[in-house]
Amino acid sequence: AGRDMGAYEFSANGPVATCQPHTVSMGVDCEASMTVSDIDGGSSAEVGIWKIEASQTDFDSDDVPSTTVVLTVTDIIGRTATCNAVVTVEDLTDPVAVCQNITVFLSAPLVTGQDIDGGSTDNCSIATRLIDGAADRVFTCADRPSVVVTLTVEDAAGNAADCQATVTVVDDVPPVITIPGGNALTAECGVPFSLPAVTAVDNCDGPLALVVDLDGLDVNDPQVGVYNVEYSAIDSAGN
Repeated sequence: AGRDMGAYEFSANGPVATCQPHTVSMGVDCEASMTVSDIDGGSSAEVGIWKIEASQTDFDSDDVPSTTVVLTVTDIIGRTATCNAVVTVEDLTDPVAVCQNITVFLSAPLVTGQDIDGGSTDNCSIATRLIDGAADRVFTCADRPSVVVTLTVEDAAGNAADCQATVTVVDDVPPVITIPGGNALTAECGVPFSLPAVTAVDNCDGPLALVVDLDGLDVNDPQVGVYNVEYSAIDSAGN
């Protein structure tokens, strides 16, 4: 045995590390693994191989789409050689898209994909949530009373899944009443006058009819006093 070891020590050639590429696929836990032999492309040593080691055999989402693993070959007298293997890390598992129906008010009409996500999951993690293909959507009067939208969830590897949600759209925006010249008006006693051309416009219904409460004021024969003239309008949503 001692004579043999001496022969090994004087062997001129050290080990030869030979690598080969390998592909792993992550499972439901977003992890993958391999053995050293998966990236060993036929390493050798004249005196015999003592051990072959890989710098990494376990992988997760941080390694997507690929990572470089160092293979180290050690012969029985301690000499080493290394090579690099490219390990492709795949995530082939689609997310599971879960939607929830929501109600949106036109006073705050912006909805994101997250808003209609009812608990979507992925074996790794969800990178984006889109509503009708965009990061967000602004709902309008035309979407009343409800509209069906699509949630798309996608993970970092590009795997995607869809589901549909119903968005109920409520108009909670009151009409806007405009009084030209301001709210104060002075009239001369006994002299007929005209009220200003007050308008009411709604975000959904457009121009609206006005209801006027004159508080006892006779515009054809105004008398001394202070009158609180009130204008009101109501849209089709009851605002």
